Amino acid sequence: MVYTLDQIIARVATALKDTAYAVWATAEIGAGVADGLVEIASYKPYVTLATATPSAGTPDLDISGTAYNTLLNGRTEESFEAVEFKIDKDPMRFRNFKVHQNKITMDISFAPDGTDTARLYCRQAHILGGAGTSSLSPMMERILVELVASRLAVGIAIKYVNDIPMGGAQTVAHYITWGEHKLGMVINEMKSLVKPDITIRYPTVE
Repeated sequence: MVYTLDQIIARVATALKDTAYAVWATAEIGAGVADGLVEIASYKPYVTLATATPSAGTPDLDISGTAYNTLLNGRTEESFEAVEFKIDKDPMRFRNFKVHQNKITMDISFAPDGTDTARLYCRQAHILGGAGTSSLSPMMERILVELVASRLAVGIAIKYVNDIPMGGAQTVAHYITWGEHKLGMVINEMKSLVKPDITIRYPTVE
């Protein structure tokens, strides 16, 4: 099922047994969801496509534009799943590459003529939006709810320094214990999403 942000917030509140938002306001849960979308992406990123055309005679691709400001790990190799050049070929022409500040340098042994396009596979944080827009699978939606709920529960002590929450002094301890247990389980689930890191040496020829 595809959940909206508001629906995810409601599910987190239900997991925390705080459907009246007496302990965690919707804005606080929403901030936790935003952090959770980034954290899940550190295990299994949301991959979007962008295109860039190298200038004639150079293997460099410009990534200085604002469209690249939201890369998961900034302008680094870790933010790119793959680089394909030239595109729409059979077999596909993936290339090894390096990132230097605002440019990607492809490891190719020929000079582009300035007309062919490269396709960049960009790693991003996951998204939730209106009208059911989401980059999460149903399993990852469930992981997101449990991740956010457990992190909020673990952090509850900060909210009640020198104070006693509704339900008594033991409420904080119970939340923390539950949150730590659940968080360990969720992190193990996220680790199972990681794709094996396999080093491939792609061809440099055209």
